[in-house]
Amino acid sequence: EFCNSLLDELYKIGHVEIQRTSSLRAQFNGQCERAHRFPMDALAILCSGREEIWPQFLQPVTFAHNTNVGTGRLFSPYFITHGGRNPPTLPDLLMKNPGTSYDPTDLEVDSMAIGMVESMKIAHVCVRLALIDARMKAKNKYDRNRSTPDFAEGDI
Repeated sequence: EFCNSLLDELYKIGHVEIQRTSSLRAQFNGQCERAHRFPMDALAILCSGREEIWPQFLQPVTFAHNTNVGTGRLFSPYFITHGGRNPPTLPDLLMKNPGTSYDPTDLEVDSMAIGMVESMKIAHVCVRLALIDARMKAKNKYDRNRSTPDFAEGDI
């Protein structure tokens, strides 16, 4: 089993619990399969009948996936990773005037970095709360459909 010691240390520092599994273990693949459903479906639609051209669509599909707000979180993965700033879209890029160049000062860069870190902290807290809320909603939905077990002392 290959385990990256650097990642293991980062997980310890961040108090992240992970479960390693083989790729053939269906019990653990559900979350991964759900995460990859959108890109796989999008590529299947875009490349229907022309499977050899899928590499041409991989980057735009990945961009769409990373900037899409999911049901279990309030923000897109890109928003969470990059401190609350979504990437420029094509209209934004077309509106920029290529004839002008502006280099921010060191003070402006420091200010932007501090703002980005603060935005990331806020986004992470919001995402954590949204995930907890989604988990509780799923649990409550499961509990509503679950029958109450009828055990008496000494049954086991």
